Amino acid sequence: MPADVLGKFLGSAFGIALVVVLVLAIAYALIRRKLRQSVLFSLIGALRKELKGGQVDLSLERPRSLSGLDRIYLPQIERAFGSFNIEEFRSHAEVLLLSVLESVKNQDLSLLYEAGPSYKEQINQAIRAMKDAGQSLRVEKAKIHNTVISEFKHRPSASEIVFQSALEARIALLDREGKIIKGSLDHLSQLRFDQMLIHVISPDLYQKIDQRLLTANCPNCGAVLNPQSETCAYCGSHIDFIPSRVWLFSSLKQT
Repeated sequence: MPADVLGKFLGSAFGIALVVVLVLAIAYALIRRKLRQSVLFSLIGALRKELKGGQVDLSLERPRSLSGLDRIYLPQIERAFGSFNIEEFRSHAEVLLLSVLESVKNQDLSLLYEAGPSYKEQINQAIRAMKDAGQSLRVEKAKIHNTVISEFKHRPSASEIVFQSALEARIALLDREGKIIKGSLDHLSQLRFDQMLIHVISPDLYQKIDQRLLTANCPNCGAVLNPQSETCAYCGSHIDFIPSRVWLFSSLKQT
């Protein structure tokens, strides 16, 4: 008798479970059928097809990795230049990089943010080359994800800080007829740029001669002079004039 009751209970439980499974299966089939007819399902199917065919590179949607060495170089920069505002120049680097795109896109050097003569000439040459070739640049939705310090060199002649930025944009180079030669306006391009900030006596001399010649030396003993002092720290000679140094961005490079 107990066995019959248990059998009936298990049988009824199995039957209920079977009915539930059938109902869920029918519901899933109906929902899937509706999804097949929807725009969303069509988009998902198209994306899967493109991924299988290798037409979509999802890595293009991720920002480029950066060689950030801030933890190493920031203490060194602070020791070398106590009052140096690194965040001000980091922001300067980002504004300058975005202005490069605007300047080249509009083929107008006056749109370039504050930079040194060699940097300006580099962008000016790019604009001239595009004009000569009858080409133009299209840029959309440009933004910078992050900017880090990737290199620092401190010399008596000139100090260098390299800011590295990860930039994304829809960017394309067009020919005379407006056809895309390189790049894409359908997908975001993830780019990485290095910008060098230099601390020099004369920007023109820095570009034209050996950097060792730029050191301000004492005319009496030849020791390296402190630009903030009126006398030589080694021999005590009075210095009438020490060229002041300036910070400026000297070059741009895609990496």
